Amino acid sequence: MADMSPIDLQKALKGADYPASRDDLVSLARDNGADDKVVDKLSQSGRQQFDGPNAVQKAVFGNDWSSTVNPIEGRVGMSGNARFRPVPARAR
Repeated sequence: MADMSPIDLQKALKGADYPASRDDLVSLARDNGADDKVVDKLSQSGRQQFDGPNAVQKAVFGNDWSSTVNPIEGRVGMSGNARFRPVPARAR
């Protein structure tokens, strides 16, 4: 893994219960088979306790994940709060 992405972090923390300690999240990431780079970033984060995934994201990447990656499409630069409108089917 060349670079760690927010999606990699999300996958590593799948099933996390918050609030959670840094040590609990590191252990969960290892249990989820996370790459060493993800585990190292979590281990080196400055916080001891996290109240949710956004707090983890901010500690690891220095920003709020909802403004970085769309959780549905995983595209950088889209807000996680963006409204997606379905395109109506054409009448035949």
